[in-house]
Amino acid sequence: MFPGLFTEDNPWYSSWCTIEDAQTIPTDTLFDNDDVMSSDPGDHPTNTLFDDDNMSSDPGDHTNDTTTPTHPQWDLSPFAHTQPDAAASITPFEPGPPSKSSSRKCVERDSTVEAGPDTHTDRGTSTEDSVVSSQTPNKCRHEEVDYSQSLRETLHNKQEAYGRLRSKMREQEQKEKISSDSNTSNNKLFSNNGMKAYVKRREREGELSGVREVLEKIQSSQQETAQQHDVQLAELCKQFELNMQSQIEQLQAARTAEIETHVQEEMAKLSATLWAEKERELASIDQRYSQLKSLIKGPTPKHLNAEDTQQESLLTGLQEKRWEAMDMPRPSSQRRSQATRPLSPPSTPTPTLDAIKRIKKSRGVSMWTRLIHVNIDDSDLELFEEYEDENEGGSCTRHDQSDALPVSWVVDAITKNVEATLEALLGSGSQFSESYEVQLEKAVEPSHHRDTILGEVCHLFKDKLGITQDDEFITHNPADAVDVHAYEYEDGPAPDMVNIAFDLMQNFSSLWNRFILQFLLQEFQMHCDEEAWPIRKKDNYIEEILQQRYKQLRTVWRNARPRLTAEGLPEMPNEIETRLVEQKEKLGKESRQATRRRNKYRRREMILNNIIAIKSEDLDDDLPSWKWLQHLIKTLGEDGMSSEESSVENSVMNVLRVKNMDWWRNIKKELEIIDLQRVIDKDIFSLQGSRPLPRKRAPDNPVTSWDPVMGLPKALYNSLWMSELNERHKESLKISGEKFPWMKVVVA
Repeated sequence: MFPGLFTEDNPWYSSWCTIEDAQTIPTDTLFDNDDVMSSDPGDHPTNTLFDDDNMSSDPGDHTNDTTTPTHPQWDLSPFAHTQPDAAASITPFEPGPPSKSSSRKCVERDSTVEAGPDTHTDRGTSTEDSVVSSQTPNKCRHEEVDYSQSLRETLHNKQEAYGRLRSKMREQEQKEKISSDSNTSNNKLFSNNGMKAYVKRREREGELSGVREVLEKIQSSQQETAQQHDVQLAELCKQFELNMQSQIEQLQAARTAEIETHVQEEMAKLSATLWAEKERELASIDQRYSQLKSLIKGPTPKHLNAEDTQQESLLTGLQEKRWEAMDMPRPSSQRRSQATRPLSPPSTPTPTLDAIKRIKKSRGVSMWTRLIHVNIDDSDLELFEEYEDENEGGSCTRHDQSDALPVSWVVDAITKNVEATLEALLGSGSQFSESYEVQLEKAVEPSHHRDTILGEVCHLFKDKLGITQDDEFITHNPADAVDVHAYEYEDGPAPDMVNIAFDLMQNFSSLWNRFILQFLLQEFQMHCDEEAWPIRKKDNYIEEILQQRYKQLRTVWRNARPRLTAEGLPEMPNEIETRLVEQKEKLGKESRQATRRRNKYRRREMILNNIIAIKSEDLDDDLPSWKWLQHLIKTLGEDGMSSEESSVENSVMNVLRVKNMDWWRNIKKELEIIDLQRVIDKDIFSLQGSRPLPRKRAPDNPVTSWDPVMGLPKALYNSLWMSELNERHKESLKISGEKFPWMKVVVA
């Protein structure tokens, strides 16, 4: 380990052959028996004094709360040798671990003393050391290093650290034991709680299974009940549909009977009027024929009598022919003269009468009977000559034949016109029935159903035409007249349904527009089927709405076309715009007035309903008066309410000037009683909204532009105004025969 110690260069090295006095360190242990550290049998075998963990090779290591010297515990450097010259000549060795070589003797080369085998002494004999040193002054003295004190301190510190560690370990064991006991108790407690929770969960599951079974039974019973209700509801729906169908049929029958009665009354009036007119016409014809007979004279009286008889027979036959064509009984004068006149030959049927009989036989007679006649003015003489030629069988001159040709042309033309007229009249029966069904459905259906259909039709037009408002239809480009003519008369291409263009020069009945409306009808019904609307209508109902919508848009478009001014020139664009703005303002004003009238009617109706409801509870004495006012307002309706114009009085206060209605009976006081209740009874009516403006009535106020309301009782019209009307105007009012009792109501 220390190769420098055993070389010849080392001054303290001596060979084995050199005899010198030496003091050696015994090889025995440095510790006595009492100093030997005893180990605790309970300690861990690794906790020894010279344990690797406790003894560190690092000089500066001070672990485990012990104090160790900075130098190694075993120092083999020969610092005990001294030399006479200088003590600094001693060369220290590197520190190393303790070994048995530390007991080796250090011998001087000049030493002559031999060392015996028993030259080593104990650690504590200082006298012997002094003797030896005195006897051998020239020898190198070896001083034995005493590490016992430091080792004892180290051992003591180790023991203290060991004790502390043992106490800590015991405390840790106690803590672990306590924690293990607590964990065991907690585990037992948790296991007991878990078992209880498991038992409760099993019980809960059993209860839930029972509840589930009960719920399933209840659900099944409810399903059965629901099915029964569905069946009953279906039966009720069928019964309701049957009842509705029966009611509709009854309404249709009642309406049909009413229409038939009205038609019969009108027919009776028309027949009486026509009868009087025909009587006058036949009288004038008789007079003309008598004048014609007086002009015809023969050369001899005998010839004159024969000619008169022939003319009379011809005239009689012509009159019979006319009466047969008109299908009417002959007048009394004709019946009286028929007995005195000779019988005329049977009249041949005219083409007009044949056409009438043929059409009646093929199509039947319509419920509206119409009388068709042919006036004979200047052609009577030509008909007389044609009838004379047929009876005599003779040949007519060229001049007579040329005069008779226009008569046949006129008869043929009249025949064709009569056929076309009768076909149009008799063929419109189906259209009349369809329009009657539509009108009946309008009268029966709820208002919100029709509002929904109207809204959907407006959306359909806006989507297909690409507009958002009706005013935008002004810029619509109508269809080309060439394309329309090619489609209607030359089998040209049909209208383009992608870019729809109406023929705005024609109404909805043209072939071009009818094709587009049929396409829109199909689109509407398909959209209705796809979305499964609850409101379904027939095709004729939707078609009628589409036609009305087209008429509205066409009116908007035509109003935007240039018109002729007073100078006969077409309007300029700025003039058209001014006219449209004025027209729109006028329509807006009328709409606002109609809205105010409607709101006024609803407000008055609401006031009367609330007052009557309050007074009906207490059975007040004035209850009949309020009910009479309610009956008055409901009889007048929305159209019976007056309209106002806003104005400023004295340049300060805003007022409403009530427009005068000449046809209206003076009921100003009655209406003021109703209107004042909203201001007086503040506890009943809400104070929300704007305060009502004062309403001023004066003779110089403007006159209303609304037409008189028709169908009211006579007591609600102004008697002075009625006296100025003629019979035709009175009939147009359709005054109701209901007797309206009048009351004089004043405020007590």
